[in-house]
Amino acid sequence: MPVRRRLLLRVVLDWGMVLAAVSLAVSSGLLWLGFPWGYYPARLVWREVHKWSGLVFGLLALVHLALNFGWLLRATRKLLSRSAEPRPAEGEPPGTL
Repeated sequence: MPVRRRLLLRVVLDWGMVLAAVSLAVSSGLLWLGFPWGYYPARLVWREVHKWSGLVFGLLALVHLALNFGWLLRATRKLLSRSAEPRPAEGEPPGTL
């Protein structure tokens, strides 16, 4: 896949996650603070919005992880490798920390 197209895909994916997260936050606030408990048509609508926003966010997060899985593996290997050990400061002989 060309770099430009891959970048566009990641930008669209990230903005989709942002919109789903904002929708989750708004619906959470309205359900928790805005509507009383019980049967109210508006509450039922916001419950559906919250449920579907969560589903969309979860699916987009899985796609995001799949697209960045290679980077995640490389970063983890680098952090866990021996090259991540502290190095002596400049001017100090090796072996003295």
